[in-house]
Amino acid sequence: MHRSVSVILAAFVATALTMGASAADRAATVTVGKTSVYYGDLDLASQTGAAVLQQRISTAAAMVCGGAPQFATSYRGAPKFTTAEFERCRTVAAHTATEDVRRARVAIAY
Repeated sequence: MHRSVSVILAAFVATALTMGASAADRAATVTVGKTSVYYGDLDLASQTGAAVLQQRISTAAAMVCGGAPQFATSYRGAPKFTTAEFERCRTVAAHTATEDVRRARVAIAY
């Protein structure tokens, strides 16, 4: 029996996306988006099910992190920085969601 649990992806970006921002400003984060990823239809014990879930999480992370960095207003003035921030956002969001799934599965087992 598959249990259905929603995974919330919280995307984190630096509050200041300019090169002149202070280190304290860049370190501060805010939640800017979230979405649910359904996986109740997947067998997470199988390699295929786990791979499908990771793809769903990656897609959702890209969506809540703003899509492509080239379309961000900060990209023109700081393309490397903006691209790095988008990548960091996707990485943190995907990692957080994956850990949420792991914790939920452990909680169900006990």
